[in-house]
Amino acid sequence: MVAPVLPAIAAELGAPSGATAGSQALFFLASGVSSLVAVRLSDYRSRRSVFLAVVLVSAVGSLVVAVAPSVTLLLLGRTLEGVSGAVFPLTYLVLRETLTPLVFGSTVGLISAFGGGLFGLDGLAGGAIRDRFGYRPVFAVVAGVGIIALILLWRVLPHATIPRSLRVERFDSLGAVIVSAAIILLNSGLFVLTTATWPPLFGVILLLCTPLLLVLYAQHAQSASTPLVVVRLLTSRSIWPFLITTLAGIAGAFATTSYLVVLLAQDLRGGYGLNSFDTALFFLIPPAVLALALAPVSGRLAPRLGWILLLRVGLMGSAIALAAAALAPNMTLRILAICGLGVCFSGVVLPMINGLSVLLSPVSAPGLLPALNGVSVGVGGSLGVALVAPLTAQGSTEGYSEAFWVCAGLLVAAFVASAALSMNPPALVPARGVYDSQRGSVK
Repeated sequence: MVAPVLPAIAAELGAPSGATAGSQALFFLASGVSSLVAVRLSDYRSRRSVFLAVVLVSAVGSLVVAVAPSVTLLLLGRTLEGVSGAVFPLTYLVLRETLTPLVFGSTVGLISAFGGGLFGLDGLAGGAIRDRFGYRPVFAVVAGVGIIALILLWRVLPHATIPRSLRVERFDSLGAVIVSAAIILLNSGLFVLTTATWPPLFGVILLLCTPLLLVLYAQHAQSASTPLVVVRLLTSRSIWPFLITTLAGIAGAFATTSYLVVLLAQDLRGGYGLNSFDTALFFLIPPAVLALALAPVSGRLAPRLGWILLLRVGLMGSAIALAAAALAPNMTLRILAICGLGVCFSGVVLPMINGLSVLLSPVSAPGLLPALNGVSVGVGGSLGVALVAPLTAQGSTEGYSEAFWVCAGLLVAAFVASAALSMNPPALVPARGVYDSQRGSVK
């Protein structure tokens, strides 16, 4: 619902258009941090309690945006909304612990498609509400949906959790702070370098501080009894290529669907001058409907044909679709190209990424790879917006075409990374055994 109203937010608050890009970058940044901390915390505590807390914070963030009188509160609200980034990895963990492999695949596909919108009708509704009442009621509706979701989750989420005798009582809070700070500095540095609001030197300083924090965490992890992330696992071919694939793929695809096409559709100079309703009708609904139809099918086929094979096919198709969007001479052909992106990425790549994040995680740390994957999603979304924002700010046809080429290049990079991906998850065996959530016993 939010995507069609983004250009209107800055205008109604009397802020520069860069404020919209900043709010999106903060949303994805918070999404990455939340995915890491909340998902890993659910390995130590109840997934139910963490899940409910995440949805509550996100709903509060929507309310803050709905009443925000200034850009500062807008940014705060969007940051709180970004905590919802942990919802999907938590969902896939719960499904993996309760469903059979075949049903898990098709269900992951279905939920992945819904992650792109409710048949696109949510985007249509958001555009219609904004055109009639302004952007604030859109966020009020989002908050209301969040509250309804909170009530339903309270009723249906399983209470099963790791027995206290096996639970690691000490969560690596210091490690979470260090890694979260590194994520924040990385995203902030990239965003500063791609905008004219801050001196470039400030962005360089932020980026240089990021590896220092990562080195600090590596030293901390060696002495921690239960580190947030076991560093040696990152060298596995089922981990690092997967995370790079996610980061680059999300950067290219999400920057296109959540930012680039919305600005292109509504830009009066270099775009098509559509209103919010028509933006959703032509650019958001068609790819969402196609993805929703295909995603459950690709998820069901994945256990038979291979998760990694379908991932690579979807990535290559997505890159071709974005290249076609860059070359498209008119709106009709560009819409068809965006539909191709919806089919290939939302319909194939997303279900594969979400399923593999659970299947490739060490059995004794089931939340590890979903957490790291969530970070890659958050960082990728922020990176993609940061990379295309200076190009779209030109307000020219050439600028939008260049932005599409950047996104296509990111999808090619994701495909290259996927070539190194292995289906063998790394072993990580704790001293006190592994709890089988389906059998309720130690194995």
